[in-house]
Amino acid sequence: PVIGCLEFLRRYGGRSIIKISQPRYIAIFCLGCTLEALSYLPYLTGLSTTSCNFMLWSLTIGSLLGISALYTRLRMCERVLESALTFESKIQPHMYFSAIAAMVLVGVIVLLVWSIMSPIF
Repeated sequence: PVIGCLEFLRRYGGRSIIKISQPRYIAIFCLGCTLEALSYLPYLTGLSTTSCNFMLWSLTIGSLLGISALYTRLRMCERVLESALTFESKIQPHMYFSAIAAMVLVGVIVLLVWSIMSPIF
């Protein structure tokens, strides 16, 4: 389903209704869902130290990508409504990608510290 969603965005991304829905956020959300789905692969291949680490990292980063994409999209919609009331239109979608990157970076730092301080054996 995720690949189909990304193909739909690629094929119909030029249409106005798709542009309005901010396909970049949808693509980031789909990427997060894909990483979360990949976290279940170790159950199919057998659990080991490497697969447990992969499961932990992919589930965490996938969740962070999905949640941060939804949060920043919601925040952007809130700003659009606020700017409509004050007749300002200084909102650019790329302004919020730094927030997504910051949320994922904090998650990666936490995972790195956790992996160094208490590795899975």
